[in-house]
Amino acid sequence: MVPGDTNIIASLSGISSTPASLVVINPSVSSIAILPTYPPSLDVGYTQQFTATAIYADGSTADVTSHVIWANSNSAVATTSLTEITQAGVPSKQYWVYSALGLASGTTIIEASLDAVTSPPVRLTVSALSSIAVSPAPQDTLGVGAILQFNATGTYFDGSTKNITSEVTWVSSNTNVSVINSSGEALGIAPGSANIKASLAGISSSSVSLTVLPLTSIALTPNTPSILAVGATQQLTAIGTYSDGSTADISSRVIWSSDDTRTVNISSTGLATCEGGGTASITATLEGVTSAPVTLIVASS
Repeated sequence: MVPGDTNIIASLSGISSTPASLVVINPSVSSIAILPTYPPSLDVGYTQQFTATAIYADGSTADVTSHVIWANSNSAVATTSLTEITQAGVPSKQYWVYSALGLASGTTIIEASLDAVTSPPVRLTVSALSSIAVSPAPQDTLGVGAILQFNATGTYFDGSTKNITSEVTWVSSNTNVSVINSSGEALGIAPGSANIKASLAGISSSSVSLTVLPLTSIALTPNTPSILAVGATQQLTAIGTYSDGSTADISSRVIWSSDDTRTVNISSTGLATCEGGGTASITATLEGVTSAPVTLIVASS
């Protein structure tokens, strides 16, 4: 609430009262505080929100974010705007914020003034990305059907660092060999090599060489015959072994097969469901490599 006068009217069923005058008189402003009060910092392309609170002579306070005159000393470093925010709820709450968007590396001073009173200055530091490092590096391997997690670390002109794995754009130079998602997870598609790179705000990392190893065998577990009842389920797991002797769980990557789906149906993740009495052999295949079969016996009663 700010100083001024207004009329208050009550209405019901189309009938309104006589206007009643309400005069709001606030004591004089003693000081203005900007939140956050600590020296904030942000990266280029990101925003920092500010609010202003007036402290009056009688000790009362009020949010005056939309009433103060805001000042930004360096618009080349950050551009600023005043925005009304609607917060969901019953009823919805509306409030104002003053936002700074980082444009370039540097500092700017944010101040707020009201009734000839100016807040203490708040120094906002904007830091630009200078380089990106990708790990694991300089070279790593994974097998066909396996996943390798890459991480990206950004270094800024002020020397600070930050994990930006989920912010960068990931690229594989050979998607026939390996694809990589927005979270930095690389999937081995076929034997060969590919270069992995991360980019953000016009800055790119050095390429990391990734080698995808060929699959030599697939083993299923459990690997002994199982006797199950109609309606029962059995989770099978496929473990791939690669040319360097390493192994990985590739259950969600293989193609599962049942030689008798009327007896046992097998899902794309290796979950076997017993449909009727009989015997079925389950196998898993990937990149031309097929596991030894596992026998499931379904008792009819």
